[in-house]
Amino acid sequence: MVIEGFTYHSNITQRLDLEFYESPGFFPVIVGSIMFICSAMLFVRSLKGNSVGEIFQRISEGANALMTKQTLYSVVGIAIMGAYVFVLLPVLSSLLPPNLGYVVSTIIFLVGIMLYLKAGSIIKILLVSSCVVGISYVVVQMVFRAPLP
Repeated sequence: MVIEGFTYHSNITQRLDLEFYESPGFFPVIVGSIMFICSAMLFVRSLKGNSVGEIFQRISEGANALMTKQTLYSVVGIAIMGAYVFVLLPVLSSLLPPNLGYVVSTIIFLVGIMLYLKAGSIIKILLVSSCVVGISYVVVQMVFRAPLP
């Protein structure tokens, strides 16, 4: 985050002759720095007073705790979201007219994730997915006048 924040400053604000604190990269640099400091403090605190054997035992216990059914559900859900963001949305947005790619890919994503989670009958899932995409389209495009991905 810190490196990307400085990149924003060098790419955008130097052309506009703005100071760093006025750039869009200022907030990510602050947040990234705070996260780095907190992570370093947590890392040092976790190592303090423990032998190497105890540390490896805690790592092993944590790895075993991750091998649960809930973790598998989470990993598959994240994979479905990744497929939506990195595959489905870009491909359909490039093949279909503007905004239609977003609508179709988002409906496919919502139907897929709800089917995976067994959220209800297929009719209910299709109805909810269509309503959610329709409402988000109206709010984002027509009310806020913002572009959809």
